[in-house]
Amino acid sequence: TNELRAYYPNRLSNTIPDFPRLGDPNLNGLAGFITVPGAERIGSFFRDYTRMNNYQFSNDTSWSLGAHGVKFGGVMRFIEANTTANTNFDGVMVFASRADFLRGLPAVYTRAFGDPRLDLRAREFGLYVQDDWRVRTNLQINVGVRYELYGSPADQYDRVAVSYQTDRNNFAPRFGFAWTPGKQSDLVIRGGYGIFFTPLPMNYIGQLRFTPPRVQTFTYFRPSLANLTGGAGAPSSNRTITSPDIVQPYSQQYNLTFDYRLFGSDLVLNASYVGTTARHLGLTRLPNGGAQWAATVNGQPNPRPLASQYGNAVSTLLETGASSNYHGLQLALTGRLARGLMLRSSYTWSKAMDDISTDAQNFVSDRNRRLDYAPSDFDIRHNLNTALMWAVPFGERLGNSLLRNLRGGWQTTSIISLRSSLPFTIQSGTATPDGVAVNRPSLPAGSLIRNPTDFRAWSLAPGVAVGQLIPGVTGSFSAVTPIGSLGRNTERADGYADVSFAIHKDFALTERLRLQVRSEVFNLFNTVNFLSYTTSLASPAFGAAQSVYGQRTMQLALRLSF
Repeated sequence: TNELRAYYPNRLSNTIPDFPRLGDPNLNGLAGFITVPGAERIGSFFRDYTRMNNYQFSNDTSWSLGAHGVKFGGVMRFIEANTTANTNFDGVMVFASRADFLRGLPAVYTRAFGDPRLDLRAREFGLYVQDDWRVRTNLQINVGVRYELYGSPADQYDRVAVSYQTDRNNFAPRFGFAWTPGKQSDLVIRGGYGIFFTPLPMNYIGQLRFTPPRVQTFTYFRPSLANLTGGAGAPSSNRTITSPDIVQPYSQQYNLTFDYRLFGSDLVLNASYVGTTARHLGLTRLPNGGAQWAATVNGQPNPRPLASQYGNAVSTLLETGASSNYHGLQLALTGRLARGLMLRSSYTWSKAMDDISTDAQNFVSDRNRRLDYAPSDFDIRHNLNTALMWAVPFGERLGNSLLRNLRGGWQTTSIISLRSSLPFTIQSGTATPDGVAVNRPSLPAGSLIRNPTDFRAWSLAPGVAVGQLIPGVTGSFSAVTPIGSLGRNTERADGYADVSFAIHKDFALTERLRLQVRSEVFNLFNTVNFLSYTTSLASPAFGAAQSVYGQRTMQLALRLSF
């Protein structure tokens, strides 16, 4: 058999934030984002226009040869990404205090000018061949290989330069098997291994749009509201460049699974080991130092590492050198416990490690990235989810059809979710010797009190001053200090617990018309689950929770199906 397919997905989005109003913008200027100490941030500094066109053609052929089922084919994708990521084009206004805000005296105003429009184009091609071989009635082996070619994105009008070449060495073997030992049909063992290549996101390369002279950001100190950009603005020469050594990110994925039907019942136990090792993930480095680079050290000039090329510009380098690892034990129990009572339960014990969790993160040391190899930002060691579905038996034997329809046929669903905490990194509030504000403190034993279940998850021990925990600090949290000894993502807070409940019933109005009545309660016991915390020692609110997951919510729904 042969299948030839063509697709054309299209996506259009246009994000226009609400602007804060400081009276008449013609008199007081435009500010898309305003910050005031001790108050909520106002507005947004990001607006976005995106139009994505994806032209895709694929062909798949299947061929049966005795015990072999051979499949082969390919795919072509032509991607168009037309975007204008207008970051800071509406201006950011910073006030030093609430009093200055009330008097209309901003401390700093920054605004970008220029053309951020990019019309990126990329071509992707893939070929594969696979053999599904039934070796015996109880053993099947799958072997295959895939080749991926992801072309380097380029702007249609050559407005930015992409300096790396297309990676053409992307062969991805795959292997899998399914085996039922002996004549025992209650146990099935499955396993597999494969290499998977992925393209770099378009918005990763899209960061090149903010490089001067196409886009320049000006900073105005103590500007007047009547003319925010009328003073002598200092233009930024910061730029983004691509490494010539960019290669295609890939992952190795492997698993071994046991499915066992318990004692001939309707319950199936699933036990799996799942692992993933990813290499050449996208990252951003600052090889010429960060925004807080110290111009002098001990009274002596301290030139930036690449000053001969970029002067004092903060140069963001896009490259593919990050890595991650995941290992997990996954258990699941599903099936019928009794008449009308179904169970679906899963538990995962896992560990995820990486040196960065997003390509926007900065390293604490650009020369020793191993200092940031730690549990991932999304590492959850324990995760339990259980759902019980019960077909309520009331009313089934009622003789009166009206009462039977009203009281019978109700179904309930109870969901229990329990998981351990995400990790957090305690920061010193100072900059690293590379001039990046991601430094960490040193925490001698006994200097920190940990209260993971409390609103304030961490606090300093009695008699411990902040300055004792930050090497070289002299009282200014904006200073450059030596790297602290504390690692990344070393702290855990309270876990997550939630119970939700739903009840529903379907009413047959006619042969083809059905009405569903449904009532749901999320977070039934209104449990307080903290989401994020203040992790900087520079903040008076250090250790305090910043936000929580959703509170108890109840809803009633009617659904008409025809």
